Amino acid sequence: AVDAPLALREGAPLPVLAGEPCTLGAVLCAAPAHARIVYVSPDGSERLESYGSQLTQAERMLGGLRTLGCEPGARILFQLERAEDVVPLFWACLLGGFEAVIAPVPVAYGAPSRALTQLGELLALFERVTIVCPRAREEELRAGLGDALARVRLAQIEALREAQPDARQHFASATDVALYALSSGSTAGSKAIALTHRNLLARARGVNQHCY
Repeated sequence: AVDAPLALREGAPLPVLAGEPCTLGAVLCAAPAHARIVYVSPDGSERLESYGSQLTQAERMLGGLRTLGCEPGARILFQLERAEDVVPLFWACLLGGFEAVIAPVPVAYGAPSRALTQLGELLALFERVTIVCPRAREEELRAGLGDALARVRLAQIEALREAQPDARQHFASATDVALYALSSGSTAGSKAIALTHRNLLARARGVNQHCY
């Protein structure tokens, strides 16, 4: 055995300021509208966008998802590659109380790949999901889903962007699931690990405390 100190598995409680938001949706709504997010393109170019603009996009996507019938607790499976689509849709999920599942996108839905296998494993895990994809790939995705299509609702990201905005925020609990993180699936099928608002905010506070 190696004579070494044990790994630290649990630290002291993180400080929580009085009145600090306990859900990610509340954090986003409290953020200054002029704050900026930077999108980096594959060619290395950068594009700035304000939080206010992101919130406007998210409210449109939220309106579109609610029109489709999505209610709090609905699982939204992302089949999107552009960060400019992923980020506002994730915001929309937080504002609507939906559970986001951000999955790898297969190069082709008709050819075997690790990403396609992982998508199938996720569809087997969840009883019913709404998949959001680009308009250009919807037909290919439909053809590739096979029998699983009966348990899936498809939505185009472009249609969600064009929907009527809905600013009504769902007031989630800190213990509600915000996001499913996917395991690698290297030893068995991929697992979807439920992360609550409390999980993600605690991690963010820990990073702020120890890394800045």
